[in-house]
Amino acid sequence: MPVATEEIRDADDEDISDTNDASTVVERERDEVDEMVEAQQAKAQAERSRIMKDFEDKLYVKERAEEARKYANSLFKSDKLSEAAAAYERCLTLCSNSDSASRVVLLANMAAVHLKQWRWRDALQICDEVLKIEPAHPKALYRKAQAYRGLRNTDEALTAIAQARSVMKEAGKDVGCAELDTLEKHVRKDIAKTEAAAAEARGVELRKARRLEQAYAKQAAMIARQHKEETRAAKGRGDWSEMLVSDIVKRLGSDESRMLIQEEDGWVHVTEVPDKKLEVDAQTIEKEDGSCSLTYELSLSLICNCVQMRGTWDDPGLITFKLGIEIYGVSHNSNPETWGAHAFLLQPNDDRSRVKKMMETYVRPRYLSHVKGLVNDSINNLKAKVLAEVEFDIIASAPSKAALETQGSTASAIGIE
Repeated sequence: MPVATEEIRDADDEDISDTNDASTVVERERDEVDEMVEAQQAKAQAERSRIMKDFEDKLYVKERAEEARKYANSLFKSDKLSEAAAAYERCLTLCSNSDSASRVVLLANMAAVHLKQWRWRDALQICDEVLKIEPAHPKALYRKAQAYRGLRNTDEALTAIAQARSVMKEAGKDVGCAELDTLEKHVRKDIAKTEAAAAEARGVELRKARRLEQAYAKQAAMIARQHKEETRAAKGRGDWSEMLVSDIVKRLGSDESRMLIQEEDGWVHVTEVPDKKLEVDAQTIEKEDGSCSLTYELSLSLICNCVQMRGTWDDPGLITFKLGIEIYGVSHNSNPETWGAHAFLLQPNDDRSRVKKMMETYVRPRYLSHVKGLVNDSINNLKAKVLAEVEFDIIASAPSKAALETQGSTASAIGIE
């Protein structure tokens, strides 16, 4: 039995081997056939290319220029646009520069090819070449309008359409007017779409701006509420120093600070305060009982530009000078009567009796009192703001500016440096 089984297996192996050899032969024959077919196709294509090249070489000669143009036209009508463009370029080489009529026809046809290829700028350039040769060429103007439409330049497109219509009207031609009307209709539709899109974009931007504005308003309101709550929680531990400095600077820059002092035979006018220096430390201190008290310390130095006028308005006799002012010793533990004040002459620095007398008699006592009054008003304004925001034991208010202006004798005791 084992021997018989081995013989059967050997027979099967021989059948399989024979089958594999047959399939290999079939595949080899099929490959050979495919290669033969491909070779024949390549040979036929090469022959067609040779025949076409031979035809074109014979076609594109000056004696057959018209036939070459018709051949290029046939390529264009068959939608072989790249071949048509190349054909028209070869036809142009057959035209002499003096044959402007033929060049115009070929260039206009090339523009038509580029329009179908969506090569708007190339078409526009070729139309301009045609119009340089023949400014009233209707087809060039029409195709120029098409190119401008493709470039989304609707204004220039309408201008070219109007020029083409004018040329046709002068020539008495109705042919092409329908195409111009259709093109103009399309251009105006483009304008309407562009305007609608722009309006929609503006609407979107406006809605976006409104939403942002509302968001900013909500955010600002939230920040304001948070700040107010924090201020209440802190019981007045805000930046009172900055608030006091801002108020004093504002008062010194106002018309109120530019004091006009009348003397015996003239006036002294403080025209401006160009330089200011303030050192301020203001804060609220919480007491054990939960209330707050305001403490502050302040020093101030100014440079004032002044003008002294004497005589009449026609002959005033002006003298300009710079005046230095210092206020110090200002604190919650002092009052305006005990504040230090100092005034000195910066320019001119010579000892002119007239200016010195004017300083001693009029400017120093009155303007020092005036500046002290401005500072005192700012301090009282700060106290009112603090009182409105926190519970605190307010210090007794200092005298008003009007009361201070009557205290010239106190200020006049300060000498001039």
